[in-house]
Amino acid sequence: MNGPTVVYNEQLDLPFCVRCKHAVEFDGVVKHMKRNHLISHASSIQIAGEIGDARSLSPIVNASAAEMRHKYLATTVVEYRSGPALPPLEGFPTALCHKCPDCGYLARKGASVRRNCAASKACKGHLSCQLDEVKGQAIFGGNKCRYYQVVENGGDLFSDVLAESMRKLQGATPASTAINEAGISEMSALLSVFRFDTHLKRCGLKLSEASSLCKSTDSRIRTLSREVVTAYHKQAFDITEQKVWIKSHTFMESDLNIAVTRKTVEHYDNRMVQVLEFVFNLMSSSRQLYQYIPPDAIRSAESLRADSNAPVASKLRNFHDILQNLLFRHNESNELIALFISCYSVILDRSNEYQFATACELTPILAAVKHFARCLVVMEIYLYSSSDTTES
Repeated sequence: MNGPTVVYNEQLDLPFCVRCKHAVEFDGVVKHMKRNHLISHASSIQIAGEIGDARSLSPIVNASAAEMRHKYLATTVVEYRSGPALPPLEGFPTALCHKCPDCGYLARKGASVRRNCAASKACKGHLSCQLDEVKGQAIFGGNKCRYYQVVENGGDLFSDVLAESMRKLQGATPASTAINEAGISEMSALLSVFRFDTHLKRCGLKLSEASSLCKSTDSRIRTLSREVVTAYHKQAFDITEQKVWIKSHTFMESDLNIAVTRKTVEHYDNRMVQVLEFVFNLMSSSRQLYQYIPPDAIRSAESLRADSNAPVASKLRNFHDILQNLLFRHNESNELIALFISCYSVILDRSNEYQFATACELTPILAAVKHFARCLVVMEIYLYSSSDTTES
């Protein structure tokens, strides 16, 4: 095999053996190459040095790699039990595994699972139980080999889950319970292992550039964004106030309830201002990042930016169209919301170094996105369409 035997895996901040297809600890690189691949001591030392150099040049070594590695390994450390299904790691082979439906123990061979379940006091299963067949991966090999479950389709999971959540929301009616609250919980869980760097690398964005995209340095754009977001939020709430009773169902107890405290309104407005500024910044970027914005959203944003003196109703309609494209018109070429979350996740730590935010730190922006999705549905039903057949 041509090329180096062991390379630096930036994704997990670990050396990766391209022949064995698993990771190696840093202090075990030389030993692994000499013992497993019969490479000379001098060559092994040289490759280990190159791995160290690559690590020192990595833009994300101090950002998400350590946390991401911990998330994957944490699914296997409790009596080798697999945790929740995770997105598959690039470069690591996927294998058919067997999983106990009771305790979650995961292994390549069903016999290994049955032996573990029979000996485990925590498992309530029995030897005759039906095992689940799932796909699994392992980061390390040898005695450290522990499998974790991965999803069948490892595409852009965050975009897929978000799109599904938004579709459920769009299909909601004022008197229904169609919105699945678990949607945001699923997104929050995925955020803990979401590949933020994937979207940034796809766009060729450095961490500093990604962070700057979420804030505008143009005072006119900042003022316009705040004016539009605040007015849109207020109008959506005013509409709900007018629709106190809808088909014998109290609106404020429905799925489209957008009543929140004044402080929460300010928090949501601040975050959605950043979303709108992000769209404007993408359009102005020298990297031609506007390709990630749906054409209809570009037209609405250009119209909104071009005439700051336009009537408020016209501005709100343009913002409404931008939100619709952002949240409800997901397709394979539209990764705008995933790209925004990726850029928004880049923060400065106390050492003034860029790193990726944790899932908990990103929960507020998800809450703001879902709240404004509700506002959008309210505006669509009661202002921009003829489907309002309810009585005031």
